[in-house]
Amino acid sequence: MKPVFCTLRQAMMNGMGKIFKTYDTYSRKDDLDKKLLEVAKIIGRRMEKRFDYLAMKLKEMLIYETS
Repeated sequence: MKPVFCTLRQAMMNGMGKIFKTYDTYSRKDDLDKKLLEVAKIIGRRMEKRFDYLAMKLKEMLIYETS
């Protein structure tokens, strides 16, 4: 089970690193603060929904594999 969690953790860290790198690129522009906040809210909601979906699929996979 540990390799599964390590693989998932590494994938999440890689994805978050790409998000932060993109954010850092555009956060240096002063006039984008409010726009970035609105975009961050939208992206945050989408990410929450995607993580809920991925958790559900992972649960289904683990139930199938352990039965």
